[in-house]
Amino acid sequence: MAVMKDERLILVVEDDDALRTLLSMVVRDELGAKVVEARNGREAIEQVRRARPALVLLDLMMPVMDGLEVCRRIKADPTTCDIPLVAFSAGARRDQAIAARCDDFLFKPFDYDDLLGKIRHWLNAA
Repeated sequence: MAVMKDERLILVVEDDDALRTLLSMVVRDELGAKVVEARNGREAIEQVRRARPALVLLDLMMPVMDGLEVCRRIKADPTTCDIPLVAFSAGARRDQAIAARCDDFLFKPFDYDDLLGKIRHWLNAA
C-alpha cells in the first residue's frame, strides 16, 4: 500500500543538534506544521520513505551520506521524486545542489524570513 504524502509535514535534516532543534521549532511555531527530523543522510532517506513529507529541508554537509546524495536518491525514486527539497550549506555549493536536483537553496547562516518564505512557497506549490 502506498503511503500518502502529508501536506503539513516537513522533514528537517541537519547533523547539528542545536540547529536541527531550532529549525524544527521555527517550522512548528511559525508555520504550525508537523516536523520529523533526521541527523544524517541515511536517516533522511528512511524518514522520506516512512513519513512522506510535503517538504524536506536538507543540510548538504552531513555524516553517513551527504545531502547531495540524499537529493539524488529522493529525486531518482518515482515514489518520492515530487517532494520538494530545499538545501542549505555554509559553503558555495548552490550549483552542486541544483545539479543534484534540489529544488531550492539557502546559504548558511540564513535569514529566517528567507527560510520561512521558501518553506511557504514550496508548501503552497505542493
